Amino acid sequence: MQAKTLLQPCKLTSEQARTNGQKGGRTTVERYGTAHMQRTGQKGGRTTVARYGRDYMQRTGRKGGYITKKRYGQRFYRTNGRKGLEAMIARHWGGNRGRALQRLTELGLMAQDPHPENGAWQFPKRDGEPW
Repeated sequence: MQAKTLLQPCKLTSEQARTNGQKGGRTTVERYGTAHMQRTGQKGGRTTVARYGRDYMQRTGRKGGYITKKRYGQRFYRTNGRKGLEAMIARHWGGNRGRALQRLTELGLMAQDPHPENGAWQFPKRDGEPW
């Protein structure tokens, strides 16, 4: 399937968008109802793939992370990663950072085992641990 050419988006005022039936926002809900919004939300990227092709999706996917990094910087990713780790430690290990890091290290060593069938990395599951 060949990708269609993408037209450049034009900036509309809110009044123009309302009169032209621009998708999104309160006007769309009032005009088409909440069921329409739920159906469109469920389609996700499939509609875009059908319309523009896989090449378009791949190009935009590659741009996404680069633009986010350019906009927010490396600190953004570092902060989010740290917050995610802290949330996981609080949820699964009751805030015990040492025990969590030990278990994650064990799991990392298990993943690197070239022969998992020999059972060299059998760690007993401790109380309250998710893995």
